[in-house]
Amino acid sequence: MRPVRLETNPFQACLDDSLQYACYARERPTEQKAYSRTSILSSCLAIEALSNCCLEVLPYKGQQKKEFDRLPPLGKLDLFLSSRGMQPLDRGAAQGQSASKLMGLRHDFVHPRYQKRDFHDPESAVPSVKIEYDQVLGKRKGINDLTRTDAESICRKLVGFVGFFTEVANLSRDESLEIFSDRVIFDTGRVQFQGSWSDEALRAVRFLSLNMSWHPWYLAPTD
Repeated sequence: MRPVRLETNPFQACLDDSLQYACYARERPTEQKAYSRTSILSSCLAIEALSNCCLEVLPYKGQQKKEFDRLPPLGKLDLFLSSRGMQPLDRGAAQGQSASKLMGLRHDFVHPRYQKRDFHDPESAVPSVKIEYDQVLGKRKGINDLTRTDAESICRKLVGFVGFFTEVANLSRDESLEIFSDRVIFDTGRVQFQGSWSDEALRAVRFLSLNMSWHPWYLAPTD
């Protein structure tokens, strides 16, 4: 038996990047804005990656799969839930709003525009700009003023949503492995699941006190 193909999991990569760069933003304050933007972008991409991982495990093939692949990310998650006889995500609920906002934030990164802000007092010697906040995501609006607190807030929203989704979907251990793992395919057809974390991502999980019980490859520290 020999390995013939490696299939890397896009969600795990995005999740790890989100946490890793949030850790860098905290530990390297002089570069926190760049790291914060990278962390938040990775969080936004993680929602799309999760939807594609869920679509991948459904039994659709050929043209039907291509048609479903054109659905927006939350539509793919709805499709996954409906295939299990469950209701679609409630866009008006807190977790649904967070996911929708994250997808909107993704568009801000993918289609960047000038960020226009008024000054608080244009006549003062050092005028400061007005910064608005997104109350749902708990972060500053726009992508030019993001700090580590924004990145940490987004990490919490992302992990909270994925934990909520896995609970609603009622995933078994085997199903979680299939959705959240890298896969090594052997010439016999056997599939070996595997997963890993960067040290920085694990530090972020700890200092953010994230509940990762839904993730099949996360083992909480025993100390």
